[in-house]
Amino acid sequence: MNKPTFRRRTKWNDHYEIVWRLRTDLLKKLYEGGERHPLRLLRLYESILRLSSGAPGIEGFQEDDLYADHLHSNVRLENGSTVIDPAERLPTGPKVLGSVSFLDDWVNFSRLFSTLYMPFLVDFLRKNHFDAVVELGSGLGVNAVRLFYQGGPKVPYYVGEFAQSGTECAQFFSEICDELTIIPFRYDHLCPDLSIVQENSRVFV
Repeated sequence: MNKPTFRRRTKWNDHYEIVWRLRTDLLKKLYEGGERHPLRLLRLYESILRLSSGAPGIEGFQEDDLYADHLHSNVRLENGSTVIDPAERLPTGPKVLGSVSFLDDWVNFSRLFSTLYMPFLVDFLRKNHFDAVVELGSGLGVNAVRLFYQGGPKVPYYVGEFAQSGTECAQFFSEICDELTIIPFRYDHLCPDLSIVQENSRVFV
């Protein structure tokens, strides 16, 4: 199997090197501020992203600038009657709906929407025995943390990411998660190499 060289550079490679580095800095700032539990750390990080314009590494990012100090109610009295206007913003300030790309188009979704794939993975892995979990294109490695603390198996979690800054964040999580074994590795989908997990007999990828 050919070893990846990681020499191919594109604007997306450069973009994610910067984005993951800045997001890692934000996570470390929260940790150094006293947040020691990995899942609490992630939840606070996600709250900051919800209440910010953009995200670290995105032009125009402003931390927590969407938060509204005063409640903007969509309920009012008019001629003695209660009128409920369509709510455009959450009480915390951000718009109720955001946009996400899906099937070559944009769709609106609630900023508080949560997908079901993590509970599905917990159920599937609980009912089927695997001795390792692997995520490819793992970014910061946060899915391993989420999966484990939501009931995922107590096995090694291998997180493969092209960007060096992403694997460094996963390494940070591996150092602060005493109960969870995270093994970060550089992964190039154009030159795939999974030799790092070959010692395991049944792997969920």
